Amino acid sequence: MGGFIAMYCPRTGREVSTGVESDREAFQKLKPVVVRMKCPACGSEHVWSKATARLVETLVPGPVAVTKAPPPATTVRNRQSPAAKPAAPLPAVPPPAEPPTANRGRTLSIASRFLGQR
Repeated sequence: MGGFIAMYCPRTGREVSTGVESDREAFQKLKPVVVRMKCPACGSEHVWSKATARLVETLVPGPVAVTKAPPPATTVRNRQSPAAKPAAPLPAVPPPAEPPTANRGRTLSIASRFLGQR
């Protein structure tokens, strides 16, 4: 099982990837060296070592089961008798109502208060 080495950004406190992929065995054999990296969270340069980082293991998906494709859809033809009636038409859907315009000025005035405009 593999993964990547991660550390915590001292500025944001977020866990970020160092950009180094590893497995458990290789991470345990890692020497205590200090490495510089550009932090993807804050953009600053940070240093990390095995002592300040951790291995985040990613799950490797297992084999995917292969299934047979469903049979193709077949067209079913409806043989109507001569006495069959056609289906009734669907009712017309009314267009959506326009939003009321009375509150538009009020909404803009409230928003302008938050933005410091009058």
